[in-house]
Amino acid sequence: MNNKLYSVVSIFLMVLMFSACDEITAAKDRYYRYKVAAILDMSGHYSQFGIEAKRGFDEFLLKFPEAKFDVLYFDSKADNDIAINHFNNILTDTSIKAVITLTSWVSNTIAPLAKDKNLLHYAIGSAVFDYADNGNTIRYTGDVADESIYLINYLKNYQKIALMYFNNDYGKGWQKRLQQSLGDKLIISKSYVDTDTEFSNILKEINSTNPEIIVLISTKEAVEICKQAKALGIKAQLLGNRPILTEELLNEPSSEGLIFSYPDLDENNQVYKDYVNKYHTKPSSFVAEAYDIASSLFEFTQRSVFNKTAVYNRYKNYTQKGLFSELNFDENAQANCKYKLMIIRNGDYIELE
Repeated sequence: MNNKLYSVVSIFLMVLMFSACDEITAAKDRYYRYKVAAILDMSGHYSQFGIEAKRGFDEFLLKFPEAKFDVLYFDSKADNDIAINHFNNILTDTSIKAVITLTSWVSNTIAPLAKDKNLLHYAIGSAVFDYADNGNTIRYTGDVADESIYLINYLKNYQKIALMYFNNDYGKGWQKRLQQSLGDKLIISKSYVDTDTEFSNILKEINSTNPEIIVLISTKEAVEICKQAKALGIKAQLLGNRPILTEELLNEPSSEGLIFSYPDLDENNQVYKDYVNKYHTKPSSFVAEAYDIASSLFEFTQRSVFNKTAVYNRYKNYTQKGLFSELNFDENAQANCKYKLMIIRNGDYIELE
């Protein structure tokens, strides 16, 4: 074989080799799936919110099977020690590119660990968060300082305000905020353990001060609080915030007329409508946070390389529209959204007029 022919054959073989490599790379990229770990309460006191968040992720992946990521679920039971154990196990799988946590206290526990291990962190259901400027956590929950404005503006109409709150990071963060804003108008403030079921003594003490309104920083235990308040003949208006909304509360007759603040979700979004048709209930803010995170992950994981720094920087001063009418992220990738005051009427909730 002469040199000229040899060169032609060599070039041809090289082209075939590179083409084959490109096809293998393309195929690998086409079928490669990233992993995201979600540490959620699936069976503890806040399990409704974990289940709703899981439903948000799952609904997105059902709708977009071409997405290149899977969500692996870990049950924290809203317990910090359990969450840490899950996190340490997650670190052994290098294909996991991000970790998602639910509840303020679990997010506060995992945030510095994730930063130390260079693993991107998403926080949901975490309104009281201590690591907003850590450069590694993308938070989809509006801060207590933002949501509380809506309650505080409503509470300006009252002179004698009582407060009941569960004694953890979230409850204490709200108590501090309300105390600073309401001053002497907050005439009594009582904490309890979120797994308590008997509230009569606290309610009697609160009622003895003749409050016009009782603020409940509560979750599923609010059902028992409403029942026991009604049994005691308490007439004060009841007012809550985002996590007070549970299916049990809507089904409890004594909750009729309870007012609460809630994020503004886009009821005209087709995903919202499809969810109502499928589950016969409105998607919660926990569903919305998970679905909108999945929507953004879809964008980032469609690329051949998942770059943690690029993903985090994408959220800086970013506006996202999805199940939330609008999420506005600040320079630290911390979300804020608009809220509405809602009222429970006949087993449903509508905007307060």
